[in-house]
Amino acid sequence: MILAGAVAVGALARFATLDVQSLHHDEAVQAKLMQLGLFDMLGEVIDGERSPPLYYLLHWPWAQLLGTGEVGLRSLSALIGTLMIPAAFLAGRELRGERTGLIAAALVSVSPILVWYSQEARSYILMALFVTLALAFAARAQREQPQRPLALWALFCGLALATHYFAAFLIAPQALWLFLSARKREGERTRIERMRGDRVPRLPASKERRQVLAAWGAIALVAAALAPLALAQQGSDRRDGFADLSLAGRVAEVGLDYSASEDPDPLAGSPRVDRVQVVAGVGGAALLAGACLLLWRRGIPEERRSGVFVLGVVLGGIGVPALLAVVGLDFLKPRNLVAGVVPLLLLGALGFGASRAGRLGLAGVAASCLMFAGVVGAFNASEEMQREDWRRAAEVVGPADGQRLLAIPKNGDDPLLYYLGSERFLGRPSREGVAVRSVVVVSTTDRIEPPTGFQIRKRTRVPPLFTVWRLWSRRPVSLTAADVIAILDERAAALLEQP
Repeated sequence: MILAGAVAVGALARFATLDVQSLHHDEAVQAKLMQLGLFDMLGEVIDGERSPPLYYLLHWPWAQLLGTGEVGLRSLSALIGTLMIPAAFLAGRELRGERTGLIAAALVSVSPILVWYSQEARSYILMALFVTLALAFAARAQREQPQRPLALWALFCGLALATHYFAAFLIAPQALWLFLSARKREGERTRIERMRGDRVPRLPASKERRQVLAAWGAIALVAAALAPLALAQQGSDRRDGFADLSLAGRVAEVGLDYSASEDPDPLAGSPRVDRVQVVAGVGGAALLAGACLLLWRRGIPEERRSGVFVLGVVLGGIGVPALLAVVGLDFLKPRNLVAGVVPLLLLGALGFGASRAGRLGLAGVAASCLMFAGVVGAFNASEEMQREDWRRAAEVVGPADGQRLLAIPKNGDDPLLYYLGSERFLGRPSREGVAVRSVVVVSTTDRIEPPTGFQIRKRTRVPPLFTVWRLWSRRPVSLTAADVIAILDERAAALLEQP
């Protein structure tokens, strides 16, 4: 009954508001991909994306049936995010028992970051689902005859890798733990043999370790098959803009995102939104610390061992990418670490559900769920905490009544192409460019530089981020793409629109 309630609440949080927010840049790219033929889509994924093809292969037939509007495009992720709730129950139950599983399901159902990515048409939530299932079967393999759970663990690890490369950081600690657990059981069985003479263990330890190594080998084959694609995608000319931000700031943003959701950037909003972020960030850290303290002080040895296991997965999923970034292999983009919230929530469930946690554990669960639900409500109610509203910006820009140019922030090209149907303008071979009398500017700043011959006819605010400027010239003026981009005091792109 509790699990069914958690699933119902989680489904409502994910599906009820699917169309509230505009598509952002990556989702607009996804929509464009889904409008292509299957093989053309796969070619674009290889050439222009930074993740493996599994999510795209699942999403393509889904989009053919339900379309590429906000609801149709995001509904697959919403379904996957809802399935994460019973998956979290399974992982928690395998780690310790049904009580832990129910707490894990409750936390996942209202986790702000998981709700957010359940409403985004990208691969992150599918990776999180497969990581959750892998954790469940890794936990099962440690306590029973491991052949079948190891096979399922390897399957879900392979699927996670085929969804997103960063799954490797969450898989490696599990693989190491399974091998060390097999060695530990080997030692225990050896001692039993010595004490009991001719008694033979149900499963020889050497065979168990071979089964773990066989599971490793299966995952390694998937990784080897994906390696050429990963190298080709990394060798593309896409810019890693996230690397311009400090590493410490990005690591801190990961922690804040886990409890306060994705947008806006840390402490970059209004005082009210900043307070939400501070309360969620400090509250989330305090609740996690309290859960760890309960696990350490009131948990039994088996519960603490499970806690060490999931803590190791957390350190692998977050700590290793951070260390690699320090030594120069910097791929640490906060959204790539979304799945790292899963072992953290399981760690919280282990602490709050510890055998002797009592009322303190129940209070911790209630406080966590209330705080998470409050953040989900806040980002549904506050435009500042939502994705950039390119849909409303496109409505203000309106349809073209003649040929015109648009100057827009760099990541706005694909969303406005989606909502307006414009063509990206890269400039003409001739020096003259394109002769227009109308230029529309969408900016995130309060200052623009109109080209020579143009005057500001109208300025419209599109809260909370954009300003739309309409520039007009008495006679046609020839503008190149560089002229248009120079209007904005930020990284920009130019679009050409025909009526």
